[in-house]
Amino acid sequence: RQYEAAIANDPDDPTARHWYAMILIAAGRLDYALEQIETARRLDPLITAVMVVNALALNSVNQTDEAIALVRDAASMGFRGGAADWEGMISIMAGQSKRGAELMRQASARETDPERKRVMELVADAAEEPAKIGALEEFLGQAGDFHHYSASEYADWLAALGSPYLFT
Repeated sequence: RQYEAAIANDPDDPTARHWYAMILIAAGRLDYALEQIETARRLDPLITAVMVVNALALNSVNQTDEAIALVRDAASMGFRGGAADWEGMISIMAGQSKRGAELMRQASARETDPERKRVMELVADAAEEPAKIGALEEFLGQAGDFHHYSASEYADWLAALGSPYLFT
């Protein structure tokens, strides 16, 4: 209700629509999420975070090619320093584990933050060998030391890899 009130208060501001779309995706309300995030993109087509959320919504309705094009555009505009990690994750979510792992390794090779680099490496390992997901879960379980790299930030990635860690 608060997102809807914020949107009603300022319908030309893409921010509330962007955040609302993320909640809607998590709730499985994909049609409404797509409506909100696509409106946010029309309002400001240069917000790379909006582009990535739009890509996640598109991928959720099996529009993988469109999703990958969007994350590539966002990366080319500087999202996460131009890293291919989200393209890799969308590939993994779409069942293209080998390609996704390759992209995650490419992103990891360019990453300067050691914790984020390690997450990307562990995601790539788990995509190639699902039995290795425990190492990723264990690493994220130590998120208290670097809270912005917590398991919740990587919820989509853990879910795509089939991790029960999100629920325990």
